Amino acid sequence: MELARIKDMSTQIATASEEQSVVADDVNQRMVQIDAISAETMVGAAQIAETSRSLAELAERLHTVSAQFRA
Repeated sequence: MELARIKDMSTQIATASEEQSVVADDVNQRMVQIDAISAETMVGAAQIAETSRSLAELAERLHTVSAQFRA
């Protein structure tokens, strides 16, 4: 009887270990996805910053040119 109980416990431990391994793999895959999305977000933010600088330069040039017509 004791041997059967130990066998059952070992089976439960093995099953739980396998399930934990699956969950750990899933978490790892999701972390890799989060890392990739973060990198894309950083690239997008850099592009937005550059576009904003360009737009500010264009606005300043427009202001300068339009000031010539007001004078």
